[in-house]
Amino acid sequence: MRLPLPLPRSWFLSLLLPLLLSPSLCLSLSLCLSLSQPTLSLSLFLSLCLSLSLLSLSLCLCVSFECQIFVVDVVFAIVTARSNARRCLGLLGLPGLTTAAANDALDGQDIVVDMNGDVYTQSIPPNFASFSFEISGLITMIGQLPNPPKPSFVQLLKNLQQQSQSNGPTIRVGGNSAEESWWNPDNKPLPANVSFNINATQLQSYKSFAEASAQTKFVLGTSMLQANSPAWAVAHVQAMGKYIGWDLIESVEIGNENDLFASNYYRPQNYSYEDYRSEFKVYEEALQAQGGLPLGRVQGGTFCCKSDFKDHVGAYIDEFHANMTSFSYHRYPESHCHDNAPTLAGLMSENSSQGQADILAPMVQAASQYHLPVRVGEGNSVSCGGYPNVSNVMASALWSLDFMASFAAVNVSMVNFHGGGEGAYTAIGYKSAFDQVPDVRPLYYGMLAFTEATRNNAKLINVTIQNNVSGIKIWPFKDDTGAMRVLVIHKNYNLTANASIVILPPTAQILHEL
Repeated sequence: MRLPLPLPRSWFLSLLLPLLLSPSLCLSLSLCLSLSQPTLSLSLFLSLCLSLSLLSLSLCLCVSFECQIFVVDVVFAIVTARSNARRCLGLLGLPGLTTAAANDALDGQDIVVDMNGDVYTQSIPPNFASFSFEISGLITMIGQLPNPPKPSFVQLLKNLQQQSQSNGPTIRVGGNSAEESWWNPDNKPLPANVSFNINATQLQSYKSFAEASAQTKFVLGTSMLQANSPAWAVAHVQAMGKYIGWDLIESVEIGNENDLFASNYYRPQNYSYEDYRSEFKVYEEALQAQGGLPLGRVQGGTFCCKSDFKDHVGAYIDEFHANMTSFSYHRYPESHCHDNAPTLAGLMSENSSQGQADILAPMVQAASQYHLPVRVGEGNSVSCGGYPNVSNVMASALWSLDFMASFAAVNVSMVNFHGGGEGAYTAIGYKSAFDQVPDVRPLYYGMLAFTEATRNNAKLINVTIQNNVSGIKIWPFKDDTGAMRVLVIHKNYNLTANASIVILPPTAQILHEL
């Protein structure tokens, strides 16, 4: 039953931000509430509705009510319902180019989601959606002393803190520049293969930023460029403790993408996992004995690509888990390296979300016996800096939601989205360390939406879905308060039709449609 009730005053606030080409309009919003309540007790919360119409994009920020499905030109919807709110119906308007077959497959039918299943994952951490930046690029993001930390970047992190009701995202600092940097407070000439100096002012700027942003924690990378001679790494880690402090440093990474050392000419072409393993032991022992690294403060792994290393992850975790806070593996589903040309179709494919999570699932299993968290320590849409019109369009927000949910489904504990500067894939862009006006990209809104959908230690629920069609992903969550949220992601931009989402069993119904 649909009740055409008048809407409460001041219930809807939308901000339309044209992002590319001609923006599409917010088409539909549906609300529902539990009929088990004798009065209309509607609680406000901030939700994001993203709009995609091929490359015609817009963004709406909506203030909505608990127990609702809301959809704007359907890119994604978050359906929330308390455990006593049993049914929500919502109209989905699916945008884009259409084919008759696709339209006939969906138009007018109900997509039924039975929420009676049990939770099947661990709690999703409040800092699940986090950041990764190059050592050479972090100052561009946070600012540098004697200037204060960038207020805009502080606020963008606080938005995530507020949604998660926690200290917010972790900032991992590493990347390729971790290998090619060294602690050089005296500004000595750069050695071979080193392109970046780390100094005291930079590290003090890290601390200043962390204190301004409610104790943001860092994962900091250090170099293994010197093979079996860890002197550079020891000096760097000593400086971390002195100028930042271990209360703000969650862990240290020893090297970055060590499985690519031969490809990057840091090691001989026959460099193997066993070679890395022996070097890693030398570095780990030296950093603790000489560098002041506390026990249990290593983020292990940081591998990305080579089967020789991936096949040894279980043995690596068995041997080194006692000194690890977490294990890291890097994931980019698409690549712009070697002049590859990624596509939106590739980014929206299941290989770019579920396929990536499948790679880490065995690693999570191997680490679970030690209660060791496994993270996507660095990742994004397209490796080698991203790709225009793929990494920086609203489709990247859609992809990020499915990407994160897929990893959460296999109990990965964090995804650090790599970026910085003006790179195509960065979630937040700045031109320089002095630039105060951020370029907030679609990816950031994907991170914000996922953080909202998974707040209060949410877990994924096993559900039965009837009449679903290709390109629509449904991710249901239940949190510690009993609230259930359903993330509905429409990834097929060649499909347009109307359908309903039905949450079972039924004790609630639509009150109004726009």
